[in-house]
Amino acid sequence: MPKRENEEEPTYLEKSKLKVKKGKTPKQTNRFYNEVCRAYYLEFKVKTDEHIAKLAGFSPSHFNQLVNSPEKLTIKMVEKILAPLRSEANIQRVVFRWCAERFGFKERIKRDEHQVGETVTDETISWIKFSVKSSHYSDSLRLVRSALDIATDQKHRYILYDLGVFSAVQADRPGLAMALAHDMYFEAKELRDFKLAATALYHRVTALNLTGMHSFDYCQQAIREALNLLEIAVDHPDAKYPYRVITKSDLLAQQLALQITWMERLNKPDDKRIQQILKEIDLLQKSNPKPGQDSAMRLLAIRCNVLLGNFFKAGDDLEVLFKECEEKNSAILHERASLIKLRIMAKTESFEATLQYAQGAIDQNLDHYNRNFFRLVDIEIAKLCEENIVKGL
Repeated sequence: MPKRENEEEPTYLEKSKLKVKKGKTPKQTNRFYNEVCRAYYLEFKVKTDEHIAKLAGFSPSHFNQLVNSPEKLTIKMVEKILAPLRSEANIQRVVFRWCAERFGFKERIKRDEHQVGETVTDETISWIKFSVKSSHYSDSLRLVRSALDIATDQKHRYILYDLGVFSAVQADRPGLAMALAHDMYFEAKELRDFKLAATALYHRVTALNLTGMHSFDYCQQAIREALNLLEIAVDHPDAKYPYRVITKSDLLAQQLALQITWMERLNKPDDKRIQQILKEIDLLQKSNPKPGQDSAMRLLAIRCNVLLGNFFKAGDDLEVLFKECEEKNSAILHERASLIKLRIMAKTESFEATLQYAQGAIDQNLDHYNRNFFRLVDIEIAKLCEENIVKGL
């Protein structure tokens, strides 16, 4: 299963200051060791410590020392133990069990146990990033909200807003994503950080677009306001932000995507406008190339061709994009491409073949926990079934 594009490796300190509620329970056997053995058996059919140690690149004695002291393991050691594994389901079970042993969590983490301590530090941020990286979006959302209540460092607050909005989108919580973007906007405006205020507006449009009930005019107005904010923002070309800051090209791309989405939902493609959008996509790619944006822009062009009925060209371009997904290990891009392929198949393939592909797309991405993707696939399945029923009447 591919990983998310441009995901950042968290730097994790050995000792944790995270405070969690601990229950007085009898000392249990080392379940972390059992989970590691289970994962390696499922993937490699190995049963002995010596074989597992060899696969993980440890000596048998060093491996035994590590797995029998999970409370002392750092994230670097855990990642080395996980390195040979390929199944995200196995990886997540091992990671969860390590967290349980490392931080004293009970069998399952309860909501009131998602605390971040008395202060927010770089270590706290690393822990939340690790939760996002592990696709535990509901957990990271609760951590973000708890951390925002006590965070005082502005850099930490902006990182928390960034992580929170991303987690809310992946967890299909558009209302919460909008609420976080709303607070981020007014906080940034008050501090006259206009780049961050523009980024917050970008997030608001993204979140509102998830609901399927957004006002096209409002979204366009928000994008125009964001562009105006970027015009008056103080430019620091050499500044390196530890959180996402959008650019003019991001907003222009969002503006084009918004128009395409609107035509898709209304099922009223404007061929003349779509042709113009294709030209604008090409100009945007040439005039301001940005790492990571090229694939998104090509996916936008494929959606235009689907609206125009150029299914074969769209299908050929999509196959190239799928190969790129494998090379980049981009789960999010793979999900978006799968959704477009499903729409193409609905127009060109049989009902049974399309339905089978839809179910396969969900099964393939189950470990990623992107609930928004699942909902969008379900909507496509519902449309497909409705059309099939109407044809049979």
